[in-house]
Amino acid sequence: MEQGLLTNDSKVLLGEQYDLDRPLATGGAARLFLAHQLSLDREVVVKILRSRLSTQPEFRERFIQEARLLAKLEHQNVVQVIDFGEQDGYYYIIMEYVRGGSLRDLLERAEKLPIDVALAVGYFVARGIDYVHQHQILHLDIKPANILLAPAGVVKVADFGLARLIDQTGLNRDRRTPVGTPLYMSPEQVQGANLDARSDLFSFGSVLYQLLAQQSPFEGKDSEEVLRRILACRVAPPSSLRPEIPLFVDDLVMGCLQRDRAQRYPDSRRLLTDLHAAMEKLAIHNPEDRIRKYLSGPELYRAVLKKPATFRSRVIARGQRRVWLQGFLVLALAGLYLAAESWLLPLLASWSRRLPF
Repeated sequence: MEQGLLTNDSKVLLGEQYDLDRPLATGGAARLFLAHQLSLDREVVVKILRSRLSTQPEFRERFIQEARLLAKLEHQNVVQVIDFGEQDGYYYIIMEYVRGGSLRDLLERAEKLPIDVALAVGYFVARGIDYVHQHQILHLDIKPANILLAPAGVVKVADFGLARLIDQTGLNRDRRTPVGTPLYMSPEQVQGANLDARSDLFSFGSVLYQLLAQQSPFEGKDSEEVLRRILACRVAPPSSLRPEIPLFVDDLVMGCLQRDRAQRYPDSRRLLTDLHAAMEKLAIHNPEDRIRKYLSGPELYRAVLKKPATFRSRVIARGQRRVWLQGFLVLALAGLYLAAESWLLPLLASWSRRLPF
């Protein structure tokens, strides 16, 4: 069946109502297909576990768990699961089809995202993360390829293949070394330590950094170098690569990218609050509309932002204030000297002549 799905022109029907059309993507554990749901006459995405993994209990149970976790979620910034099934030994998940591609696709096409669009996308990703965290779920694979963009400006977090439940102590129930995408892993993922929600926030910080600076904070020539850089976690703020980024946006990104998770944002709700405040300072009041307009014509898009002081302008302003203060002191001393010379010194001389000695 698997070979037929990839090479044959004949249609394959899953569950008597999902007519597979064409492959969309291939991953290590599963393959994605565009399909037509006959009962509702709409396009959907079918995720099928690879045949060689379907026979292995570990991968089969992980795939089933992904379907069950997603089935509990219903949020505009999280991809919706429609159905789950098994046919001839093949396990599949039916999900909504988000027309527009992934954030990775957009970053590959765009030379540089406008700051307002980058923050708007980040805000909706953070909303999706916050929602799944409220449902005691860790995503553990936040990256541009797993963030989908609809032409209407809707942003959705997708692919919960590595997701895990959080137990009551806030630790990952699966204590084995976690799997993830090296460029976006948290230090604790690299070390195979127990995980909590702050691991997703670190990965989110890596994504937001890339959105703003057009490069990952931990790029390296190979996976080993990337992982070493994550563990060292020496990151210059995004404004070092793009000076027009405001200081408070720097602070927000770096609040996620701390090696010590005790120094990171404590939870996604606090992060969301700061993201919303940052957009308010920049007068980004309709983030979904800004994404929609950008996607409809990137070459014509012009960001409209309130312009707070950037790091560079603040440094200049401080320098100017210092010069002004020094000038004022010089003038004040000069004024005192002239005053002393014009009337104080003659007055002292007149008093000295009246002294009896």
